[in-house]
Amino acid sequence: MTLEAVIRPAVEDDVELIYGLIVALAEYERAPEAVVGSPSMLRTWLFGGTPVAETLIAEVDGAPAGFALFHLTFSTWECQPGIWLEDLFVAPEYRRHGLGAKLLGEVAAIAVERGYTRLSWAALEAVADGGRPIS
Repeated sequence: MTLEAVIRPAVEDDVELIYGLIVALAEYERAPEAVVGSPSMLRTWLFGGTPVAETLIAEVDGAPAGFALFHLTFSTWECQPGIWLEDLFVAPEYRRHGLGAKLLGEVAAIAVERGYTRLSWAALEAVADGGRPIS
């Protein structure tokens, strides 16, 4: 079953929400100590004078369900920009309903809309809820 989700660009008032989702992602990846940034740093680099990344928020019935954070790349051989998807996270209670695919699709649509030539990302090994790798 696919949930009805709204995917929207993050705004500056979402900084605390985004930071909370980043912490949730780090906890899911069993590395909460790896989060050394702060909400104020996010505010600077997402919404300051020279933003370097963008975020999409997924909401279900007005509740935050996930996010995608991405930034610009550049291909020297193609002499064209692209997007690097840094993080895509869906909260556990919203998984397996197509929200990750919706977030990824929206990032891809942004790349196409802007005339970028590629969308790139790397995924960690998937881990099942019980902590076992998914094959």
